[in-house]
Amino acid sequence: MYDPQFPNLPNTRNLSDDGSTIAFTSRAPLLPADINGGKDVYEWRNGRLSLVTDGSKEFSSLNLIGMSANATDVYFMAGGPRLTGFEVDRNVQLYDARVGGGFTPPAPPAECVEDACQGPLEPSPSLQGSGSASFAGPGNQSAANPRKRCGKNRQKKSKSKARCGKKRQEKQGQKKRNSNRRGG
Repeated sequence: MYDPQFPNLPNTRNLSDDGSTIAFTSRAPLLPADINGGKDVYEWRNGRLSLVTDGSKEFSSLNLIGMSANATDVYFMAGGPRLTGFEVDRNVQLYDARVGGGFTPPAPPAECVEDACQGPLEPSPSLQGSGSASFAGPGNQSAANPRKRCGKNRQKKSKSKARCGKKRQEKQGQKKRNSNRRGG
């Protein structure tokens, strides 16, 4: 039977080609493992009944889509609890239960207590030299250079300009006096 809602699935049926296997759903608990009180998918194969769903999870919706011709795959849709542990939401999921298939769901994260939750300690970062240790410029200006102290970066500009102007005039006067003494 072809289901237009699932065009990528192979033609599905509830009975295998050789007639040895049938898949069906039932609300009645047909096996002792069926304890959820809800609908489950069963498979009857060569006279032996088995659960395809686990019988313990109660689904908000469960629909059998069918099985492959050789009965190695049973397709069903289930909403509600996660069956594999790899689902990212609780929306309706399409499942393929395969003969010889299956996988172990991911293990829950290990519990930790107090400091064990923090992980191993990492070594402290190595000490780096200061930024000025690697500076390659002319370096700091000496106190003997008054011109640098009278620069633009002073906080009180008006007073510093006045002081710097006076110092410049004094310095120029000293140069003239020195040159006059030398005979220049």
